[in-house]
Amino acid sequence: MRYEDQRRLLVEELRKRGIKDETVLKAFTAIPREDYVLPEYREYAYRNQPLPIKSEQTISQPTMIALMLSHLQLKQSDRVLEIGTGSGYQTALLASMVDEVCTGGAFWTIFLWARKRCSKAAGLRNIHFSHR
Repeated sequence: MRYEDQRRLLVEELRKRGIKDETVLKAFTAIPREDYVLPEYREYAYRNQPLPIKSEQTISQPTMIALMLSHLQLKQSDRVLEIGTGSGYQTALLASMVDEVCTGGAFWTIFLWARKRCSKAAGLRNIHFSHR
């Protein structure tokens, strides 16, 4: 099964779990989670579970991210401050939903990795990175 198909199935699962915010669902459809996990975990990218990333950290479970983003009730004109860049996946989701995202991370290795992934993402030029 291709990643696009797995991504579509994940979005369907999020709908079944009560995520109704179309902006959130559109972001999950657009942002490839497989780009934000370690290569050895790419085949698991669309399982609804957290996965290990660098520095003994994890990328959060998609349902948890979707719930948090839904509760924010974001508008396109919003500016968001994200504390903890992590893998950059949530950062990319946010950037696809709002005008501007400012994100900061503490783990240098993960921070560089996330910044590189977000900079490769098409159209996500509205992210400002800061490392403590």
